[in-house]
Amino acid sequence: MDCYSADRPCPDGSEAILLDHCEICSGNGGNHMNGLVYDHCHRTGYHRGTLCNLCNTALGSFGDNSKKLSAAIEYLKVHDTTNAPVWNPDLSVLDLRDAIPSDISAADGI
Repeated sequence: MDCYSADRPCPDGSEAILLDHCEICSGNGGNHMNGLVYDHCHRTGYHRGTLCNLCNTALGSFGDNSKKLSAAIEYLKVHDTTNAPVWNPDLSVLDLRDAIPSDISAADGI
């Protein structure tokens, strides 16, 4: 039985249907390796739904554990940097020296 096929049963006995979008991110799988896949429960083998490969891999990385996923969500909320200034990796020490007042010299430890 291929884990990416409709051969796995649904818990209610219905036939597995591959939707045209990921049920988590709503993407069509076009930008992800393997596109859309049939997600299944590793414990029961039942088909759960349609996911893009990226979301399916993310669930698998958390061991399909909802407590770990909830903890990850809380982590993102606590460490939310949405409104933080964007870090500029191109800003070098030399660029910072331009911001130092001209009356401060290298003798001052700069």
